[in-house]
Amino acid sequence: ESDEAEASREKEIYPIIRDWLGKSNSSSVVEVGCGQGIISKQFNSTIKYIGIDPSDTLINRANHLYASENHIFIKGDAYNLPLEDANTEAALSVWVWSHLQDLQLAADEMARVLKPNGAFLIINANPGTYEERKGFYKSYEIVDGVLVGDFDLGNDRVLSQGTLHFHSLQSMLDALSEADLRTTGIETLGHKESYPKGLYIAISGYKQDKGS
Repeated sequence: ESDEAEASREKEIYPIIRDWLGKSNSSSVVEVGCGQGIISKQFNSTIKYIGIDPSDTLINRANHLYASENHIFIKGDAYNLPLEDANTEAALSVWVWSHLQDLQLAADEMARVLKPNGAFLIINANPGTYEERKGFYKSYEIVDGVLVGDFDLGNDRVLSQGTLHFHSLQSMLDALSEADLRTTGIETLGHKESYPKGLYIAISGYKQDKGS
């Protein structure tokens, strides 16, 4: 990961996550696509945290670096979360939906594991900056609306075969709505001094309680 990405997390992403969880007053949170688990550091030891990722390597690293009595990491993916229904009071996913083809299935799974009125937060590539994002790849091709290429991490490092699905904002909102996840906030952020539209978009809301 680039130093620029880490600086962006510290300055812009982490404060949004902490503010979101504080406002939701949640005591448990599931992170879908946790990678090596670094975001778990934003939650204190009183918060029950479960990080989920499809990579054995990243889950092993997360367990080595960040696991604790109340913070655990397990293998799974956004389409098939290894959790019971209504398992958590909050769920988030950071920089994941851009890599998913089936947003509806991902939204349905997030809704399934959320308790009624549970909070959600999705931070994703801002659809308004897809053209600018093409410049972050050393080389790429676009097939059926999906960019596949070598992402430039800086310092002569490259993430090979990175993917970027060109989901519209409306398609994201539609998937959430269909899953009974009501959107209450949309915010753009990320390097606005260089990209006025903001490289990222944060979508927040809650799971509607059908019983109320």
